[in-house]
Amino acid sequence: MKKDKKAKRSFLALLSILLMLFVATIWVFNYQTTLPAKTVSADTMIKNDAKRGDFDPNDLKPITQTELLAKGLTNFGEYGGIGSIVIPSISLALPIYKGFSGNNQYLGACTGWEDQVMGSGNYVLYGHNGIEGYLFSHLKDVAPGDAIYTTDGKNVYYWKAAKTLIVDQSEVGYVTSTPREAELTLVTCHGGDGTTQRFVAIGKLYRTQAVQEAPAKITAMLGIDTQK
Repeated sequence: MKKDKKAKRSFLALLSILLMLFVATIWVFNYQTTLPAKTVSADTMIKNDAKRGDFDPNDLKPITQTELLAKGLTNFGEYGGIGSIVIPSISLALPIYKGFSGNNQYLGACTGWEDQVMGSGNYVLYGHNGIEGYLFSHLKDVAPGDAIYTTDGKNVYYWKAAKTLIVDQSEVGYVTSTPREAELTLVTCHGGDGTTQRFVAIGKLYRTQAVQEAPAKITAMLGIDTQK
């Protein structure tokens, strides 16, 4: 009888853990699909961008699904972003963070350089793809012509995906180049654990519009609270 009770308790404990993991997964996925639906004032984005970021390349490293899930839950609702990015065709909506240290890489897209200026030169964003439907996991589905929207709190930037490519991590020309016209370069891993390949999507800027003048539909997608 005691063994039966002990076995029952163990089973219930295991069931509780599995249920918690299931709820956690749904929570994180919801976090991905609703960000940046949690609106943030344009002023907050601008103030965050005035702070220095940490761009130690050693901080940008492969992470496991467990780490991504745990960090995403631990920091649920945290927002220290300098902007946001939306790609409707792949249901991507994420905050943009300055640098990839700390929790930044678990929560959104991360800028590659301290002196990047959105809408000028080559604006590079890195993102993990360790969990299906989270962060940059669907970046591989971007196709030429797809619309991309970004904001830095000052303006809304309208981009059109121009091309995608798969490169080795040693090929850095696509992130260090300085194009004559503004480009948006999105980078994520391509392949399984330990891969040295990177998937890159490049967008071309075709319009810039002040946040206050942008359509409400666009500012809502980007999570900008225009009332603050």
